[in-house]
Amino acid sequence: MSCGTSSLCSNQGECIDNTCNCNPGFYSKDCSINQFVYDLQLQLRQNLMNSALSSMTMENIPEIMSIMDALTQQSDLNANTTLNMTLNAATQAIQLLDTSSDNPNLATDIQALSNLISDGFDQVIQLDCGLFHHFSLQALNQSYELLQELSDKFIIASNNTPGAQLNISTNAFLMHRGIYNSSQLNNLQINISDDSPQIQLSSLQNEQSLPSSIALTYIYSKENLLKCDSAPATNFTLEFKNAQNLEVIKPNASILITYPQSTFGLIPCPNECARSNDPKGNTTCFCKDISIFDVKSQLGRIYNESNLRFLTLSNISKIFSVAIFLHGRSGCCSLAYYGSLLP
Repeated sequence: MSCGTSSLCSNQGECIDNTCNCNPGFYSKDCSINQFVYDLQLQLRQNLMNSALSSMTMENIPEIMSIMDALTQQSDLNANTTLNMTLNAATQAIQLLDTSSDNPNLATDIQALSNLISDGFDQVIQLDCGLFHHFSLQALNQSYELLQELSDKFIIASNNTPGAQLNISTNAFLMHRGIYNSSQLNNLQINISDDSPQIQLSSLQNEQSLPSSIALTYIYSKENLLKCDSAPATNFTLEFKNAQNLEVIKPNASILITYPQSTFGLIPCPNECARSNDPKGNTTCFCKDISIFDVKSQLGRIYNESNLRFLTLSNISKIFSVAIFLHGRSGCCSLAYYGSLLP
């Protein structure tokens, strides 16, 4: 919902960049919910989430995740308490998956869990664009850890299925998992959709030292975590593991990234990469070191470019004057304190 000239934000907020920035004590996208109603619906929402989780079994994971998904899709009606519950629910479901060595519905379970984790991404992006809060960074770290655990579940289940692949699409991210032999990684291309970065690996420089079976996980976050605009995100993560024992491995290769012009327009490349254009006018980035796209490097980049990095005297003074907990709200970017401002 946008405000513009069609809404005055219920006379309880200001329309900025076509979005209502609500006055303190008012919530929802049009600032129509007061504190009493907001707290009441939040309590009911959390009670429903607890009730659903208490009845979750190995057999009904998709159904319970669907309920949790429905309860957490509206970020403006949720708070960090529900975000915590969302991530804990995904953790609990993954622990249930650990109890089964044979799950014919694993792909369905992974999609259902990914939808729920996607809600967590959306909440961070909508309520804390620019990353002002340490809680948000912790939530992102935990979300990526959960996605890697899901990837490991797929790898274990598909270890005896050469060429097994799984693509996951959610509101917040796209994910590709595949098992390849080392020779298949040479000049490997991954193109999930025209709305995501398309990658091509070069020939491996250390193929002989790599295991025979390699698991690759590619995750593309659709929205820019650091900017409060509608421009598509450009960064993604790549992780390579030994498909036999899940140990992280480091292929030595360069990578060519193509950003379809219809989605990304003209964009800069990472500092470590050379920018060019292909015959269709798409931006291409040639990066000599593929390791800059591993999860640790990308999360480190997000932190270094986030507002958490800027500890001004004004920010430090707010630590002692604001609430210790961030409630869900329309708009973004106030400072709250969650124990530590450093990851």
